[in-house]
Amino acid sequence: MAEPIQNETARRIARVAKELQDRKTDALRMFRPMEQQVPFFKSKAQERVLRGGNRSGKTMCACAEFASAVTGIPICDNFGNELPFNWPRNKPLNTWIIGYDQNHIGKTMYRYLFMPGSFQIIRDKETNEWRAFNPIADANRRDECRPAPPLIPPRLVDNSGWAWEDKANRVFSVCRLKNGTEIRAFSSK
Repeated sequence: MAEPIQNETARRIARVAKELQDRKTDALRMFRPMEQQVPFFKSKAQERVLRGGNRSGKTMCACAEFASAVTGIPICDNFGNELPFNWPRNKPLNTWIIGYDQNHIGKTMYRYLFMPGSFQIIRDKETNEWRAFNPIADANRRDECRPAPPLIPPRLVDNSGWAWEDKANRVFSVCRLKNGTEIRAFSSK
């Protein structure tokens, strides 16, 4: 009789170990904002505006902040210090994403929030842990990079909680998370 109990205990330990590893490799736990983005994350303003040139990190910054708000996973600075978390914790949120058009929702917002690759990660040489790729410090290791996991981890998404405008093009109207948060997507058109 002891063997089935030991097997069940071993399975539980394996599940907990996998959960801990998954949480360590959450994209938001590895994401590090660029120096010029940190004031955006530190701001306590209720309304904030991002502006900058092409490929300056505006979308990444906004999506990371949004994903942090809906998941409750804090963002850290380059030294590993938690940046202020300005959202209610342990409380379901009703949130909106407003894209320019449906194409923007499907090709940009969905991709950044729910697909791998919003930034690159690499194994740290000293700790062997995954971390954000630093294009300056890791310039000679570019071939060791891989896409970061989605900003909103799949384990937090209620798979039956999707409503689609155009599923083939990833244009969603509603996404429900397991924590009770609801994400609604709208076109500004």
